[in-house]
Amino acid sequence: MPISSEYRRQLQQKQYQADVEQEKIVQQLQQLQIALKQQPARKHSFKHKIKSFFLLTRFNNTPSLKGCYIWGDVGRGKTWLMDMFYDTLDSHALPREQKIRLHFNHFMQFIHDQLSLLDKQQNPLRQIALAFARRYRLLCIDEFHVSDITDAMLLSGLLEVLFEEGLILVATSNQPPDELYKNGLQRERFLPAIKLIKKQTHTLTLNGATDHRLRLLEKADIWYTLEADSDTALEQRFQELITSPASKDYKIQINYRSIKTRFSTSNIIWFDFQVICGDQRGATDYIQIARQFHTVFISGIEKMTDGQNDKARRFINMIDEFYDRNVNLLCSAATSPQLLYTGRQLSFEFRRTISRLQEMRSHEYMQLPHNS
Repeated sequence: MPISSEYRRQLQQKQYQADVEQEKIVQQLQQLQIALKQQPARKHSFKHKIKSFFLLTRFNNTPSLKGCYIWGDVGRGKTWLMDMFYDTLDSHALPREQKIRLHFNHFMQFIHDQLSLLDKQQNPLRQIALAFARRYRLLCIDEFHVSDITDAMLLSGLLEVLFEEGLILVATSNQPPDELYKNGLQRERFLPAIKLIKKQTHTLTLNGATDHRLRLLEKADIWYTLEADSDTALEQRFQELITSPASKDYKIQINYRSIKTRFSTSNIIWFDFQVICGDQRGATDYIQIARQFHTVFISGIEKMTDGQNDKARRFINMIDEFYDRNVNLLCSAATSPQLLYTGRQLSFEFRRTISRLQEMRSHEYMQLPHNS
């Protein structure tokens, strides 16, 4: 099914309003799907593979196609459309094993991990880029942003090789290419990466008047007291907010440890309170979760006293990280935020948590961009 048909189907199924800006993006993405279908698949002779292994020729000798760089404000449907493009791409046009979809943070973590494995080899970044481009023809990256100087220094060389090898990039971002890593240290060394992105992708703006995510979040409260139907209400909200199919009971990897989830997508996740605050979690876990997911669901938040101070401390740390990165939080809990903690030892710290939980339910907070 082409992306345009799937877009119309989901509009009707989810009762979304048609968006002229979204329709323009859909048409551009459909053109890319058609171009991929018309372009011959990778088929190389043994001789060509040997030459490419020794870097004597490009591994991918098909003409390069321009990808899409979709940028705009939060809640406009960028991720939804990119995921729809990825999911509706005909396997005859591109086999599943030749495409990959990653959050930007995961992509860069993969690059850093590979560099640590090849730290004693010559020009390891080029080797990593070549190996990646030989495996994948299409890379979809969600929330492309650059805030770290190390990432900025790596991206120019990395993108140069990937594009040389014919890799197609489809990305979403809250910033146009020219504003990536704005005011960053040694930004002049990042400018070649911006030039490459502008050359190898169509820059598409998605800035419709409606913040669809905010509209959905404001349909009902985000804090539910534990009742027989609280999980049902949360699940309904979860299904309204997700833009791609969710994995059930999936274990995500955070700091090389597994954390069980109820449901998860690439940018929305649902934890049980006992899992996310009852187990041995640290601040670095909450930092990674807050960076990757713009919306977090937590069910079954318990009342806490001095006897549960370990859980209370983790809860305080978690809310601090979510608040700092403008994560949207939807919860079911035993009581209101003001009555969650009745102990004495952490009463002072918990007052800050109560204040933040109250602010996180406000219109002003919900419309803030996710600080990934």
